Amino acid sequence: MSGLFTQMVLACSNEDLVLKKMLYQYIQTYASHHPDNVLLTINTLQKDCQDMDPKLRGLALRTLCSLRVANLLEYL
Repeated sequence: MSGLFTQMVLACSNEDLVLKKMLYQYIQTYASHHPDNVLLTINTLQKDCQDMDPKLRGLALRTLCSLRVANLLEYL
């Protein structure tokens, strides 16, 4: 699954809302297993928190809040 996690992180830059929902759910689920790779998604999640679409903003904020990574606060 570790190779798949990297592919999921790279796919987060996609603009499709349905795909982002699935990707963010996957990242939430496996964040504790791959804490170093989760840090790669922080920039994308922060950009999505600034988006005009309220659904995407809420999704990104929910994902950021649910990540359980020890040193996450340093990158926010």
